Amino acid sequence: MSLVLRIDRELGYSYSLFKDEDELKECLQDTACNSSEYSEEEYYKANGHVSLDEYCDMYNYSYIKFTHEQIKEALREYAEKNNLKDNWNKEII
Repeated sequence: MSLVLRIDRELGYSYSLFKDEDELKECLQDTACNSSEYSEEEYYKANGHVSLDEYCDMYNYSYIKFTHEQIKEALREYAEKNNLKDNWNKEII
């Protein structure tokens, strides 16, 4: 399991979460396709080679990929720091 955080470099505070880099790329491809004058088939035929990093450059985005262990550790630390409890009112370990 991984998690990808997309960061809008122009706005600085706009973030989106994706399950992986492929999902982020698909989202950016769809956005580019929808804003183009091409049909979906024509767009993907002409631009199927565009990489995730190229799409990020196009939209001035960056991204961070987190591993399962990084997510687990960060959430545990956050829960402890903020005394978060689960739906049974027990502290999250």
